[in-house]
Amino acid sequence: MSKKDLKLYLHELSKEQLEDQIIDLYGRFKEVKEYYDFAFNPKESKLMEECKLKISKEYFPVNGRKPKMRRSVAQKYIRHFNRLGVEPSLVADVMLYHIIISYLSTFIFSSLLLLYTTCVASGGFKIK
Repeated sequence: MSKKDLKLYLHELSKEQLEDQIIDLYGRFKEVKEYYDFAFNPKESKLMEECKLKISKEYFPVNGRKPKMRRSVAQKYIRHFNRLGVEPSLVADVMLYHIIISYLSTFIFSSLLLLYTTCVASGGFKIK
C-alpha cells in the first residue's frame, strides 16, 4: 500500500475508528508501543545509560567472557534513536562514546598482546 492509498483510507475513517486502530497497533506491535511511550514520556537519560552500558559490555564484558566487539550493537542503538526522534546531540554522544570505547579496547588488547609477545620472545617470566 502506498502512502497515497493509506491517506485516502485514513481520511475515510471516523475519529473513533482511528482511535481504535491506534490502540490496537499499540497493543500488537512493540515498536509502536516504544514510539508512543517515548513520545509522551521521553526518558532520554535512562535510554542513554542503557545504551552506553550495552556498548561497554560488548567491548568489556563483566562476566569474563571473550569480548565480541561488534560495531552492529552501537549501530542498532543509533538507528533506534533516530527512529524515536531523539535529539541529534544525544545521537552524536552515542557515536562518540562508541568510538572512544572501541579505541580503548583496541589500545588495551594490543598492549596486552605486545606484552605477551615480548614475554614469550624473551623466554617467559622467571620466578626466583
